[in-house]
Amino acid sequence: MHERVVTPISVRGVEMAANGCVSISHIARYCEHARWEAFKDPDFVLVGRIAGGVVRAARYEYLEPARYPEALRVQTWLSRVGRTSFGHGHLVEREDGTVIARADIAIVNLDGGRPAPLDPALRDFVEPSPAGPAPALASRAGEPFVRRFVVRPSDLDLFRHVNQARYLDFADDTLQLAAAAGHAAGSDRPIGALSLEYQAEARGGQVLQMQMWRGGDDEGDVRELELTRVEDGAVIHRAALRIGAQVVGEPVPYGTPPDNLRR
Repeated sequence: MHERVVTPISVRGVEMAANGCVSISHIARYCEHARWEAFKDPDFVLVGRIAGGVVRAARYEYLEPARYPEALRVQTWLSRVGRTSFGHGHLVEREDGTVIARADIAIVNLDGGRPAPLDPALRDFVEPSPAGPAPALASRAGEPFVRRFVVRPSDLDLFRHVNQARYLDFADDTLQLAAAAGHAAGSDRPIGALSLEYQAEARGGQVLQMQMWRGGDDEGDVRELELTRVEDGAVIHRAALRIGAQVVGEPVPYGTPPDNLRR
């Protein structure tokens, strides 16, 4: 029985953002792909032991920039077991062992759409996640940046709700749009860490509102977010992010390839 599954990933040129490296949302996609791939391995510890699942919380740390045409690998393992929920730990690294990113994903085990108990014997296979502490904001500085947008059909996955990685795109978009508007909550630097907790699902055609607050003087690199559904005020998720310290690239004009793609 395998306690860890390793999935190879090839960074594609189309995945890179304007700063010349992959965004944190693509790190989330790599991790999600690795979870799907893990269940193709009949010896993976969770195969045949869960009915289904939905992501309820996630924590990501993006430590080193990933760029085309790098070859990466994603390790996936069981990081926590509760009564009806479990965790996936992820380590994204280069072939030389350099750690690119770390993640821990909390998933509720579902059977027939309802939380279902897990086999306590799974705890014997738990290995805690190495992901660092979640970003947190002690105090909000000033008024939030607010934007509204409509959930597009292309934002949905095969389960007909917004894919969990798209929420990271929403946060990144809001951060950069706030910067373009000259709001204090904005930044043109990439997200280096993000922690979020899902409370409801967003579906196609719904109008969402995202508010983003900046931290005080001693928390200038931390942001707090709240995403709500406009029609009824329901909270979709609350999150906190930290602006990247190491994952920094220079923005390039649209249509101009970054240095590592120039021929």
